[in-house]
Amino acid sequence: MSYQEILYEKKGPIAYLTLNRPHKLNAMNVTMLEDIADAVEDFESDQSAWIMILTGTGRSFCTGRDVSMFRDRMRAPEKALTKRTVGPPFLSAIKSGKPIIAAVQGHVLGLGIMLASECTILVASETAQFGMNEVKRSVSGASAWARITQWIPSKIATEMAVTGDLISGELAHTFGLVNKVTTEENLLSEAETIARKILAAPPLAVGATVQAIRNNSSNAINNRTARNPLTNLETTQDYQEAINAFLEKRSPQFKGK
Repeated sequence: MSYQEILYEKKGPIAYLTLNRPHKLNAMNVTMLEDIADAVEDFESDQSAWIMILTGTGRSFCTGRDVSMFRDRMRAPEKALTKRTVGPPFLSAIKSGKPIIAAVQGHVLGLGIMLASECTILVASETAQFGMNEVKRSVSGASAWARITQWIPSKIATEMAVTGDLISGELAHTFGLVNKVTTEENLLSEAETIARKILAAPPLAVGATVQAIRNNSSNAINNRTARNPLTNLETTQDYQEAINAFLEKRSPQFKGK
């Protein structure tokens, strides 16, 4: 299968999924979302692939959803949808418990922090900055908040969600979102070192452990989101202003309408 917005390859038991829109700081568009879903399904079905390393090219792991998608949805909603439901959660196709290690650098925002947080292990470079920037696009950050509060204290996550402020990789490590912080040069090698340690363990035991953890995590997220259904803000004037201001590189003027 060919991919347009990601790189996907396998080296022995390790699969590598790399977000590959460096000119857009790996912001996710419809094609990337579908590419990720296809690669995850391939990884799950390939019995020779036991573990995945997820990373991104360029200065940032992922800056969230491509703002052009928001613009396209304003102009022609039916054309801006993916062919099928894909992410988040991004890893829902994995039922076997195969672990995924995220190796992230630069901005890890919006859908990017949600994708990274789904991974079994998260390694960050010293340049990494984590955030929930949905509110700056006049979109509710409740879905990201429901996921991130499994690690980051509620009050800190709330401040991030309502301001769009970022936290460093070091602070994310202190809170428990990140397993290890390293230099950008050593980022991939650190992820591979952890992968080899996991591969040295019995794969069935690893799979059972990882899937049990995923199930527990999914239940916690579902409980949070069920009590707080998301508000659709895409028909508001503020939503349109947020998107237009970003694309026009000017300060937005919100009216609460």
